[in-house]
Amino acid sequence: MNKAQIVPLAPPRAVVVQIVQINQPYLQENYLPYVAGLLQAYVQRHARQPAAFTFLPPLFERRPL
Repeated sequence: MNKAQIVPLAPPRAVVVQIVQINQPYLQENYLPYVAGLLQAYVQRHARQPAAFTFLPPLFERRPL
Protein backbone atom coordinates (compact mmCIF):
# COMPACT_ATOMS: atom_id res chain seq x y z
CA MET A 1 0.00 0.00 0.00
CA ASN A 2 1.38 3.41 -0.98
CA LYS A 3 1.29 6.08 1.64
CA ALA A 4 0.68 9.64 0.53
CA GLN A 5 3.76 11.75 0.82
CA ILE A 6 3.50 15.03 2.63
CA VAL A 7 5.51 17.68 0.87
CA PRO A 8 6.41 20.63 3.12
CA LEU A 9 5.91 24.13 1.82
CA ALA A 10 9.00 25.88 0.60
CA PRO A 11 10.41 28.37 3.10
CA PRO A 12 8.79 31.76 2.59
CA ARG A 13 10.65 34.28 0.49
CA ALA A 14 10.68 37.76 1.92
CA VAL A 15 8.29 40.11 0.17
CA VAL A 16 8.65 43.82 0.88
CA VAL A 17 5.55 45.87 0.10
CA GLN A 18 5.19 49.63 0.02
CA ILE A 19 1.96 51.21 -1.18
CA VAL A 20 2.26 54.56 -2.96
CA GLN A 21 -0.87 56.67 -3.27
CA ILE A 22 0.01 60.34 -3.67
CA ASN A 23 -2.87 62.66 -2.87
CA GLN A 24 -3.40 66.37 -3.27
CA PRO A 25 -3.50 68.23 0.06
CA TYR A 26 -6.90 69.70 0.85
CA LEU A 27 -6.88 72.77 3.10
CA GLN A 28 -3.25 71.95 3.98
CA GLU A 29 -4.22 68.49 5.22
CA ASN A 30 -3.18 65.10 3.86
CA TYR A 31 -5.35 62.04 4.21
CA LEU A 32 -4.01 58.56 4.83
CA PRO A 33 -4.61 56.09 1.98
CA TYR A 34 -7.48 53.89 3.19
CA VAL A 35 -6.93 51.28 0.48
CA ALA A 36 -3.33 50.74 1.63
CA GLY A 37 -4.57 49.85 5.11
CA LEU A 38 -7.21 47.49 3.73
CA LEU A 39 -4.70 45.64 1.56
CA GLN A 40 -2.22 45.25 4.41
CA ALA A 41 -4.89 44.02 6.82
CA TYR A 42 -6.19 41.52 4.26
CA VAL A 43 -2.74 40.05 3.59
CA GLN A 44 -1.89 39.82 7.29
CA ARG A 45 -5.16 37.99 7.98
CA HIS A 46 -5.57 35.73 4.94
CA ALA A 47 -2.09 34.97 3.53
CA ARG A 48 -0.80 31.42 3.96
CA GLN A 49 2.44 32.78 5.38
CA PRO A 50 1.82 36.33 6.61
CA ALA A 51 5.27 36.49 8.19
CA ALA A 52 6.75 36.44 4.68
CA PHE A 53 5.44 39.99 4.07
CA THR A 54 7.11 43.13 5.37
CA PHE A 55 5.07 46.31 4.97
CA LEU A 56 6.86 49.63 4.77
CA PRO A 57 4.96 52.79 5.70
CA PRO A 58 2.80 54.02 2.81
CA LEU A 59 3.87 57.05 0.81
CA PHE A 60 0.96 59.46 0.54
CA GLU A 61 2.31 63.01 0.36
CA ARG A 62 4.40 64.89 -2.15
CA ARG A 63 8.01 65.50 -1.19
CA PRO A 64 10.61 67.68 -2.88
CA LEU A 65 13.20 65.88 -4.99
